[in-house]
Amino acid sequence: MPKKYLGYEPKGDVYNQKQRYAIQKQSKDDLKKHRKDAKKMKAMGLQPVKLRKDAGLPNLQPKKKDLVDQIERKQRIDQETKHHLKEIQDKRPQPKDLNQFMKHVQAQQSHYEEVKKLVEEENVDGMVDNDPNTKSMNQSKKAYAKELKKVIEASDVIVEVLDARDPEGCRSHEMEKDVLSQGKKVLLVINKIDLVPPQNARMWQRYMRNEFPCILFKTNRQNQQDHLSMGTSLHKNSMLNNSELIESMVHTSKAIGSENLMNILKNYARVEGGNGKTKQQIIVGVVGFPNVGKSSLINSLKRQRAAPTGNMPGVTKSMQEIQLDKNIILIDSPGVVLATKDQTDSLILRQAIKIEDIADPFRPVEAIISRVDRAELLAYYEIAPFANTDSFLGQIARKKGQLQAGGIANFDQVARSVIRDFLNGKLKYFTAPPQMEGDDEDGDTEMN
Repeated sequence: MPKKYLGYEPKGDVYNQKQRYAIQKQSKDDLKKHRKDAKKMKAMGLQPVKLRKDAGLPNLQPKKKDLVDQIERKQRIDQETKHHLKEIQDKRPQPKDLNQFMKHVQAQQSHYEEVKKLVEEENVDGMVDNDPNTKSMNQSKKAYAKELKKVIEASDVIVEVLDARDPEGCRSHEMEKDVLSQGKKVLLVINKIDLVPPQNARMWQRYMRNEFPCILFKTNRQNQQDHLSMGTSLHKNSMLNNSELIESMVHTSKAIGSENLMNILKNYARVEGGNGKTKQQIIVGVVGFPNVGKSSLINSLKRQRAAPTGNMPGVTKSMQEIQLDKNIILIDSPGVVLATKDQTDSLILRQAIKIEDIADPFRPVEAIISRVDRAELLAYYEIAPFANTDSFLGQIARKKGQLQAGGIANFDQVARSVIRDFLNGKLKYFTAPPQMEGDDEDGDTEMN
């Protein structure tokens, strides 16, 4: 017999009155039996076991990804430690008496602490994520440090490239002492002067010249592969008397400072001979922190794209020689971070660590707020005054629409976008050099 058409398509199973009553009766009987069993257990002094499922971390937790990574990292460390101890224990003979057993326990405990410490050092906390395709910070540091050592040993002159926004923070005094101990010359180059006021760059140049020769530099930003242009030198008189000329020259796409740097390197290539000064071939090593512009500086001197460049740290993986002219050979080196874990925030703000590899982006944002002028932050993001970091990120999230389910701000995404804005130079920031005697005097402030 065909089914009667109800005027709509039924969803799921359709039961008649008899079937529904049977299902309800069965459900009541099951509930009655469950209550009866619980009553018997209570009379016997037993409590029914209620298994509660672990809800885990809620999706709305702002730092859920960081917490999950931290838990997984701890589990991996414990698992590796137990596996290593099990291998050692299988090879050890069993103790025969109590004294031997106590010595065995003490030795095992001390060895466990040593193994755990080594495993924790290999897994650098707070610097990189647990991406299997990403090398750990320690491994990269060791590999790049070996390349840096090779560059120093092979070079006659070391050019240390510094970021104009924080020149002192980019210096490696330990490396400079090592170079001087080998009887080699050190030349400081303050790069990216277009990101700071010209007066600030001149003050840093004057401060650095108390120790080593110092050149102010801006790399070429032209897009062609060769025939890169060099800008004319910015001398003291033109800088002091014509501020418009300063701005136009510094913000041009041409390189600034190449001519003076070349003159210094050519002077280093001249040696005293029997018939006066003669030229010899010198090797110049270009070193510095990641992303300070070492390869871009070489390209500006060579006036072509001789070395690969990029806006990310770690583009240069190994040392490479570039012939500048018949007497000067440049060596490009990978950026090496000679710093501790306590300086992670500073390394991030110098773009020595990729944004994608930052495990906790909130601490660098706090460092940005403490360094950048509040008026600059309010004007750029067009937000109201804020009291703390959460208020700052929350306003930006609502402004940009970076929200999660329920209208909650995606703090992780917003924090990374703020770091990206800082690294791209959208948030103006620079440091002042330490106060020196006679700072009120003009002194030698040649721009290059």
